[in-house]
Amino acid sequence: MKKDITIFEFPLNLGLTKKKHEIEPGVRKLPEWLRKFGFHKGINPIYWILIMIQKGFIPNLSLKI
Repeated sequence: MKKDITIFEFPLNLGLTKKKHEIEPGVRKLPEWLRKFGFHKGINPIYWILIMIQKGFIPNLSLKI
């Protein structure tokens, strides 16, 4: 049974922080890398949602279901 797929992209580090001796984690670059190498085309999503957050904005990520 084929399932409908939706891709949600959040090009930010989602709370990952660097230590003083490290560089910034590269998770925010992952969506671009996946597109570059054909991941999106390979899974053929019905929706592709890109969520951009302005620098300095702290979203409320608590969800009530």
